[in-house]
Order: sequence, then C-alpha cells, then structure tokens
Amino acid sequence: MPNYEYDKDYPFAAFITNLGKYNEGALVGEWVKFPTTAEDLQQVFERIGIGSEDDFGNPYEEWFITDYDCYVDGLYDKLGEYVSLDELNYLASKLNEMNQSEYEQFQAAVDMGDHTDSLQDLINLTDNLDCYSVYPDITDYDDLGRYYLEDLSTMNIPEWLENYIDYEAYGRDIAYDEDGQLTDYGYVRNTGSTFHDYYDGDLENIPEEYRVMSVTDEETPERLTVLVVEPQKEPYIKEIDSGLQALQSEVNGYIQAIYPYEDPVAIVCNEEGKHLGMELNRALRDEDGDIYDVVAGTYLVVGLGDDDFVSLTPEQIQKYAELFKQPEQFINLNGKLIVLPMEPENPLRTAEMTIEDDYGMIDGVINNGRRDEADKTSIRDKLDGAKQKSSERKPTKVMRTKCDTIEFDDL
Repeated sequence: MPNYEYDKDYPFAAFITNLGKYNEGALVGEWVKFPTTAEDLQQVFERIGIGSEDDFGNPYEEWFITDYDCYVDGLYDKLGEYVSLDELNYLASKLNEMNQSEYEQFQAAVDMGDHTDSLQDLINLTDNLDCYSVYPDITDYDDLGRYYLEDLSTMNIPEWLENYIDYEAYGRDIAYDEDGQLTDYGYVRNTGSTFHDYYDGDLENIPEEYRVMSVTDEETPERLTVLVVEPQKEPYIKEIDSGLQALQSEVNGYIQAIYPYEDPVAIVCNEEGKHLGMELNRALRDEDGDIYDVVAGTYLVVGLGDDDFVSLTPEQIQKYAELFKQPEQFINLNGKLIVLPMEPENPLRTAEMTIEDDYGMIDGVINNGRRDEADKTSIRDKLDGAKQKSSERKPTKVMRTKCDTIEFDDL
C-alpha cells in the first residue's frame, strides 16, 4: 500500500447521502472509506434509510454523493456526484495494490493530465503505468538539459564550454520533442507504449472481487435509472420500473417521447400536458439557443437502447442534470411567452452554509473544499445549528438576467 496524504490508510472517502431524504430537506448520509466491502456498504445503506419507506409507503431507493475526502493529490476534481460505487471501489482497490514507486508514477501521470477524464480512464491508467517515465530529480528545464547532455550524452563537454551552453533552452526543446512535462513529481514523458483500455466502462465487466453493489437477480424486473425534471426544481435521479405504467405514473398521464438531442437519450413527458394546463417546466432550444417548444409538467430524461428505453449512463446523468439544472419561469406578456431563469428553493441551503468549509461555494454540494482535519464537529451538531437559522432563508426569487421570448402561437 502506498503512502497517502495525512498518513491515511485509504485513498479517499465519500459521503453517501439518501437522495429522497435530501429532497425532503434532511441531510441523511454517512462517510464511507474506499475500498470497502459489499457487506459494509449494505450496513451503511440500512443506517441512512435506503430501503426504508417514507410516510406514504414509498421506499427510499436513491442515493448520491455530496462530498469527498481525497488523499490522492489531483484526484478530488475527477470524482462526481453520480458515479458508480463499483467503479469507485475498483479504483481505490487498484490504488491500494500499488507500491510506493508505482503510486508516485500514477500521481505524475495524473498531474500530466493524460487519461484522467473519467473513472474509466483512471482505472485504466493504473494498468498502463509503463506508458510513462518519471524523473523525480528533474525539477526544471535546466535540470533536464544538463541530464541529457551530461548524463545521457556520450560526448565529454570541456569545462570552459559549459558556460556557453544554454541548458534551459536545450531542456525545453527536449521536452517539446518528446512531449514531456514538468510536474510536481518531476519530469514526466510518454514512453510511446500503447495505452490499453483493459476496462471498457461496462460495470458488468468489473472483476467480482472489486464489486460492492448487489448483482441484479435475473428474475427481477429490469429497472431504469432516469433523470426527473419537475417545474421549479433542480433535476434528480430516480430508479423506476421499465414498464409503461411506471413511465405514465411519473408524468401523470399518457406519455410522449421526443428526441431533441444527438445523444441516445429521450425526453418522456405527458403528451397532453399543455392541453391539461400543467405547469410549464423547461424550454427546449435549438443549436443556436432559440426556443422552439416548451415542456409542460414533470418529465423524464431516459437513455435509448436498440429497441427500448434504458438507464442513463453516469456521464449522461451528469450532462443533462447540468443542462436542466436551472428552473425557468414563464410569463405571458402581450401574446408572447417570456422565459426567465429562476433560482430553485433549496431547503438545505442554510444547512450547507453552516456545514460548508469554503463559504464561497454555496452550491448544493456540501464541503467542496478539503475538510479541515481539525474540525471534529459532527454532522448532526451542524444540522442542529442549521435548523435554528432556517427561518432566515429567503423565498425563491427570480434572477434578473437576460430572458428569452417565444410567440404563443408557436407552442
């Protein structure tokens, strides 16, 4: 096992949160150190209420990650809210299996920025360290130039000539020629070896010893992971049955599927939403940003398979949660529909302001910055303090920004 920052014996921990409770205004979650086991994770789910029922008998099934404690330099920004726990555990296990030399090589490669766009990339990076050579003693171009001329070159340079050689310029040219880079871990260059994608991103292909989520029984009806977009609210993920009845239940009526994007995704909405007078939700815009339609009522963003709807991928969830993150307000003014962005009411904003270490990042994700190691206040104590200030929360307000308009006859 390598030496992680702050002498930790694990690479990172994630704060796993009950999404249903979060949407009700309660922060119910728990820190989980990775790598973990399926048994330990199941106990965490039970403690935070995953599988229990709400006041109406509906089970709490969804979770997401509100924060990370990361002790691998450069990795924090690569981890997201809606990632696979199996992939997280896979990466953490691969890191734990490294020796110190391999770990430093991995950190240098991450600092270089190659193959770091997703968890799949990072997992594959752990098996492709032979693609990178690291020179920890080379900290600048002058060091690099001297290393190549004095240590690697076969010619002897007279002392009187050394003062006339621009080692820094020579080192810069070397780095340019071999696509090398100076990092916090020394000089890194690509060896030219082929980078292999051993892990293809299919969760079913994660080796069994790294998986922590229960394998779906073959007789269990297939479930869909979708994005739910309600009027005046931010989107949230939800797992639903794959049948027609479940889709109709979510949109409160007969469904209509529209395909406004090049990605294999669809918007599933109520086909009579406008005629039934449902609340206008989000505007749809073309590639130039012009509005061509408005969706009424709650709708879903679902993935598209060969013959039917499928679950969204983590990347699709991230993309369309960001696309529809801003709720919109619609105003009829002289026959024109004015579309204004509006700020959703967030029942946990006060709690976040109490818990957040970095007060410049009040954005719905708890503790964006690195947590202070000395801060031992429990989440329960912080939430108790937040409740005392909840009365100060301001009502939802319309943001004074540029608005869009569309003729009513166009809808």
